Amino acid sequence: MPDGGAVFRGVGHVLGGKVLFEDVHLDVPPGTVLAVLGPSGSGKSTLLRMAAGLSRPLTGTVTAPRGVGYAFAEPRLLPWRTALDNVVFALGRRPRPPDLDRGRALLARLGLAGSEGARPGRLSTGMRQRVSLARALMPAAPLLVLDEPTSALDVRLREEVSTALLALGADAASAVLWATHDPYEAARVADEVLVLTPAERPRHTFVPLVPRGRRTPEDTDRAARAITLALTGPPPTGAYGAAAAPYAGPPAPDPLGEHT
Repeated sequence: MPDGGAVFRGVGHVLGGKVLFEDVHLDVPPGTVLAVLGPSGSGKSTLLRMAAGLSRPLTGTVTAPRGVGYAFAEPRLLPWRTALDNVVFALGRRPRPPDLDRGRALLARLGLAGSEGARPGRLSTGMRQRVSLARALMPAAPLLVLDEPTSALDVRLREEVSTALLALGADAASAVLWATHDPYEAARVADEVLVLTPAERPRHTFVPLVPRGRRTPEDTDRAARAITLALTGPPPTGAYGAAAAPYAGPPAPDPLGEHT
């Protein structure tokens, strides 16, 4: 794995006596997006926190770069700072003029031009979420962790912002972990999808996708249906996967298969 990617090997975790997931193997190389889906309580945020080094797995290992841009599900902005000040705060040092220029450019790219001087209390929920995303993007970190980054946005803005996030993450060659509840969003933005399914014995299902560069709207629709099936249906069989098997490396780039 080149520097910058995230690697999970045999990762399992228990929270409150409940097994969230077990024997998870992931490779998220630089410049790729892994979408993580699952119902509330399935361990999506826990998996992201492990990638960011904020939590340790009970079993297995997680290897990830030290530089992480993290957008939490809640914006977590500093209420006494302006939008721009919140964004450049991610640098952990006094910003220089080029940093301020980059912060303004990120806010503008996310539809917040003219709001640089506003404090969080004067911003809508969706605007605060976009400030949080700009803050996560500010360091151009090798790993970008996004916990439901578009959940507070309307449908039109959701697509615009997700497109901007993809472009900005690609500019930085970041490995991206993107948690979402939306199968269509996952099918549109990701290179691969991981579905977490809680149960007495939890399972996880990989959904490889047609490469984004040649993915058609029909491919996206088909992938969204496959993701929904993995979320709601029985363990996949046949064309969409099989019973859990020993790890044999990252899934092959099958255009729309699933692997468990």
